[in-house]
Amino acid sequence: MSSRIRAALSALLALPMLCGLAGAQSVGYQLQLYPEYRLERFQLPDTHLAEAIGTPAADEIFALAHDPVSGELLAATASGALGRLDPDTAGWTQIATIVGAGGTVTGLATLGGSAPLYLMTSDGGSSYLFTLDRSSGASQLVGTFSGRLYVDIAIDATGQLFAHCMLTDSLYRLSTTGMETLIGPTGIDANYAQGMDFDRGSGELYAWIYSNSVSATLFSRLDTSTGAATVLQTLAGEFEGVLTAPLTRIFADGFEDAP
Repeated sequence: MSSRIRAALSALLALPMLCGLAGAQSVGYQLQLYPEYRLERFQLPDTHLAEAIGTPAADEIFALAHDPVSGELLAATASGALGRLDPDTAGWTQIATIVGAGGTVTGLATLGGSAPLYLMTSDGGSSYLFTLDRSSGASQLVGTFSGRLYVDIAIDATGQLFAHCMLTDSLYRLSTTGMETLIGPTGIDANYAQGMDFDRGSGELYAWIYSNSVSATLFSRLDTSTGAATVLQTLAGEFEGVLTAPLTRIFADGFEDAP
């Protein structure tokens, strides 16, 4: 190694800002379904400051999930098309047609990579949890939940599934064998479009909950022990949403988070 390269490396390692990451914010995407139809990007928790990206070519995308391994922004339409959205343009690429899952698509969740991709559908009176082959679109039933309208699902870092029921306005814990456990009420009377996802950085659960009482979406943090919602932002319209990990750039004077 030349003395010039060695000196440059020594100077780089000596920079105080390179000691670690501080205050990194997760990047989120929200799809406004009504009154406009567009994909937006924001830094958590500032959903009200989201920037518009574009309008997806696929209609009625009712479920979003982020694969942290591949970096894909996965999406599924109400009618059963599985695809990916370009996070910079909102461009839609269909991957497969979902096969064997009846009802309307309401949720997607995955830990990414070779981990299962979970799909939730509902017929209004019951909800159905599936695993989904993202290449072929083939689905395999995991569990049936009578009397539930699960409008979205989310998965934490341990692989634990959570579901939000619009009929009971409550948060549930789901097993990968199709069992459910009531956690508790959110305290918000939900209706229409909903979204829910975990922030991988903090481990906290966030939700986009359209409320009948205020006719707006209440972006909230959900307590996974009680189900209670803490409202953070009020958004006009109806939204589906997903969270991703923060991106970081290295500069001569340290780190900078990037959307």
